[in-house]
Amino acid sequence: MESKTLIPKPTMVMMAALQVALYTAVQSHLSQAILQDTSSIVFPLSGSIHTHWAYLTTINIGKPHKPFKVHVDTASELTWPKEHLYKPKTDSIVKCEDPLCVAIQGKERNCENPDDRCEYVIPFSDGSKTHGYLVRDIFPIRLTTGSIIDSPLVFGCGYKQIGTFRGVGMLGLSRGPVGFLSQMHSQGLIKQVMGHCLSSQEGGFLFLGDDLVPRTGVSWTPITNNYHEDRDYLSGPVDLLFDGKATQVRGLKVDFDSGSALSWLNQSAYQHTLDLINQALKKTKLKPAEPEGELSVCWSHKKKPIISLDKMNNKYFKKLTLSFQNIPNVKLELPPQAYLILIKVGVIFLGKVCLGIDDGDKLGLENPNLIGAISMQDKLVMYDNDNHRIGWASRDCNIPPML
Repeated sequence: MESKTLIPKPTMVMMAALQVALYTAVQSHLSQAILQDTSSIVFPLSGSIHTHWAYLTTINIGKPHKPFKVHVDTASELTWPKEHLYKPKTDSIVKCEDPLCVAIQGKERNCENPDDRCEYVIPFSDGSKTHGYLVRDIFPIRLTTGSIIDSPLVFGCGYKQIGTFRGVGMLGLSRGPVGFLSQMHSQGLIKQVMGHCLSSQEGGFLFLGDDLVPRTGVSWTPITNNYHEDRDYLSGPVDLLFDGKATQVRGLKVDFDSGSALSWLNQSAYQHTLDLINQALKKTKLKPAEPEGELSVCWSHKKKPIISLDKMNNKYFKKLTLSFQNIPNVKLELPPQAYLILIKVGVIFLGKVCLGIDDGDKLGLENPNLIGAISMQDKLVMYDNDNHRIGWASRDCNIPPML
């Protein structure tokens, strides 16, 4: 988080930390007391990697409600629409003294007075930023039981955006106390579990709560980072296999990030993976092609245009596998469709494919290894915060969930 104005004295930081800790403890106690007969929430998704570079869903805010189509992001804590689309009432503005303001600003507090509105600046790995302030309003939400609840939640009102954003805002689903899932859980409405199913064709679904978690057939790996230190979904260490064989890429910690269209590896791991792919293509009819926008590595066929990823299997591109070292036989399989992007403009195919994995060191992150949306397609990916684990299972995401 970037500071805008003031750096607090040590006593202020300690008081802020105690305030957040007390708030979290109280909310956790209340939620456990209420969580006797919870339900779940299902959100249909739209978009895809190939058409929108993002998966989007619609949330309703206010009463009467107004719909907002927002980017689904498991690596962002704050939910926010753009201010020019959402006009908050004066009495809905969250003040600096609110514990959730303390949580979103962290150590870099930017409040002069407790009664000031809670401002934030959130940077993203691609260099974009959103500036805004916190508000509290009603979210009308339909549970899978059929009942509709009016849940008061804190979210952001984004008055300035720098860079490219998909949709009209963000649905923040990371593990922090301001996260959409965390706030719903703190009110005793759902278990602290969620999942998404991203279709490689178009759309899919997102769910909050544990009703849609399969009892069997799921590969689980622990969330390895501490909740209080890092609110992302980090796991590992993992080794990379190429066509089922061991490689030099070993011991990676990976973040599961639905908000990133691409997957990312540190520079050394990325270069080795690219070398393996190119080596396997040497005796095929594919050749290097011109880069396509942000995609720097592309290939085309020497004789005919490529119009389907299905024909890329085995004959040209090999399966990648993330093998989790600490859990026997737990692997995340990445077929070519999970790391290649078929290039087209509208409905017109340009006859080439590009690599959906890039050099993560360009992002400037502490951990540059991200499992992005492209590598989570056609899988039910679940984030079980109650049991501190991440799981996945293959699934046709075009089939609506059944309860």
